[in-house]
Amino acid sequence: MKEIEIRVHNIWKKFISRLSEEEQKKLNRKVIFQYDSKTTLFDLFKYLNSEYEDIIINFEKSDIRKINYKRTIRSRYRICQGNKYIYVYDLKSKISSLIQLFKLDKIEIFFSFFSEIGGKILELKGMQFYMHSKEQGKHNLPHIHVKYQNQEVVISLNGNVLAGKIKGKMQRMAINVILNDKESLLLKWNNMTDGEKFYFRKTELIRIEGY
Repeated sequence: MKEIEIRVHNIWKKFISRLSEEEQKKLNRKVIFQYDSKTTLFDLFKYLNSEYEDIIINFEKSDIRKINYKRTIRSRYRICQGNKYIYVYDLKSKISSLIQLFKLDKIEIFFSFFSEIGGKILELKGMQFYMHSKEQGKHNLPHIHVKYQNQEVVISLNGNVLAGKIKGKMQRMAINVILNDKESLLLKWNNMTDGEKFYFRKTELIRIEGY
């Protein structure tokens, strides 16, 4: 058996605020994971489910029966390499192969709590940014709902307005906020919604077929 250090990427601090001090410390600490040539991504993610079981259940208002469903396991975690994201969607992928391929000395996990209702992900200068989990069929592209005063605009993660409108200056600011954080927002979209899954090729959103 071999060992590798596991850490939860600090990006969770941008999106998850309603955690106790003890829960935050738990997400900040390192975990040592043992693996061999047969250990898969699914094995790793199930292990992380057990490590963070109390946080998951508390945050999602879920129960133990739901957290090990393959769908929620697939939705909850992604692997990071610094500020870059490694897109691995096959849960049968071998951990040893990923470590060798990406030359990983530790594994960083993007932890995205699964929520059936979605919710507010950011508030800035009176604007509220929302991502809803139930998005299948509403808009094809990954997008954010931005509310300002009594108006709402829907903006895709590549900066295009899909519907609605808010005050011009605020709309331009909202677009810039989304573009500046588009990669991490896309990870959240792929993890948290039932909409189609995408990745960025430079500034173009590419649909992941058969996901």
